[in-house]
Amino acid sequence: MGTDGSTQTQLCLDDDYVSAFVGSCSTQLLGRWGEDRAAEWLVRQGVVIVDRNWRFRGGELDIVTTMNSSVGNSPTVCAVVEVKTRRTQFFGGGVEAITRKKQQTLRRGMSQWLTAHPDVHPQFIRIDLIDIAVHPPSDGMPWRCSLEHFEEVA
Repeated sequence: MGTDGSTQTQLCLDDDYVSAFVGSCSTQLLGRWGEDRAAEWLVRQGVVIVDRNWRFRGGELDIVTTMNSSVGNSPTVCAVVEVKTRRTQFFGGGVEAITRKKQQTLRRGMSQWLTAHPDVHPQFIRIDLIDIAVHPPSDGMPWRCSLEHFEEVA
């Protein structure tokens, strides 16, 4: 855990194909690649992914997760996970991209998702961010990225 309550993980991208892809792909493909890495990481943490790229009027939820309690069948926590993947910090990191307007959009989307899934009754609802920063090769190191998970960003 970071000092700010975030979880950080370093991921190496030493496969030549992946390195070339990450370095030259479109922003949309990079975003999809980042969402796939974030989903893989969440599953390794024991989180259940119940939906991905769920569209609603005015937006899209990247990943919807649940974490079940040890008692009963209802999930304890349902979280919307917004994923931001960047090759540069020129425009700021992922945290800076979660503006007040984006927070409102994510809350509205979560409300609509829960309405569309009446069988899900979580005790807690939260909005998380996974910020993936992609770093180009330097000092003999291959392409690599860092993944940082921030809980309850909105």
